[in-house]
Amino acid sequence: MVKKERVNNKKMLEELSDQEIITKIKKVANLKGVSEKYIENLKKAGIHPCYSEKAHFKVGRIHLPVAPKCNIQCKYCKRGINKVEYRPGVANAILKPKEALEFLEESIE
Repeated sequence: MVKKERVNNKKMLEELSDQEIITKIKKVANLKGVSEKYIENLKKAGIHPCYSEKAHFKVGRIHLPVAPKCNIQCKYCKRGINKVEYRPGVANAILKPKEALEFLEESIE
């Protein structure tokens, strides 16, 4: 049953625009209890979980390399594309928004 649902989800994703996919990703984050207000507060307080020891082990996160050019100075773009290493800041490909959503949905199951 799960496999059939995944196939249906992929068909549905192919029909969505990039903006609709971004909205869907935000909804998935909200379902997991991550509100936009919470994210904004983290930014204001300067305790992004990737950079803060206090938040590092309390907040789950997934890095999705979807920007063809660096937009947040996280340095993954400076470290490059790598198919061998598996660590933060290294990606084996730049994802399309649809691929990122599929990966996110599979990861939180």
